[in-house]
Amino acid sequence: MVFTDATLVVQSTRIKAVHLTQLRTAVDAVRVLAGLGGYGYSDPTITALSTPVRRAHIIDLLAAKRNYVQGYELHPRGAVFRLDYAWLGEGAPRRG
Repeated sequence: MVFTDATLVVQSTRIKAVHLTQLRTAVDAVRVLAGLGGYGYSDPTITALSTPVRRAHIIDLLAAKRNYVQGYELHPRGAVFRLDYAWLGEGAPRRG
């Protein structure tokens, strides 16, 4: 999958609706490979210049990823697909 912005810079790149939708598409594609189907996101429609980025959007992505990573790893075409807290640029998000 090709992302709109190939490189994101911490504390510089603004989060865009397209970033969230592309991450959701990538996560859902791997979920389909794992036989799980798409994830039921709490805010299913993200509209550019209208929907503010919420903590729930990130938690949803991590929860959707967690469902297919628990129990086994996928190796599509010999590579391991990983979406982890590291892409946030810091540790795990706090709950509550």
